[in-house]
Amino acid sequence: MRRPARLRAGRTITLHDPEFAGTYAVECLPDGRLLLEPDTGPSEEEILQRVGGRALTPEEFAAEFGEPPAHGEG
Repeated sequence: MRRPARLRAGRTITLHDPEFAGTYAVECLPDGRLLLEPDTGPSEEEILQRVGGRALTPEEFAAEFGEPPAHGEG
């Protein structure tokens, strides 16, 4: 599960080690440790902010796409 944009925003680092190659978002923790998370692109919040949109309410979703299947169905 992705972290909210406010925790991902900031610096990124690119690692070239074969085992860990890729770009990572860097978060500085209060105790001085660094948390690296794969930078897989913009979060849902970032996309909605960029295009000026918002998430659908459950009622709007149901009206547009129908009721989602119950847990275990589908």
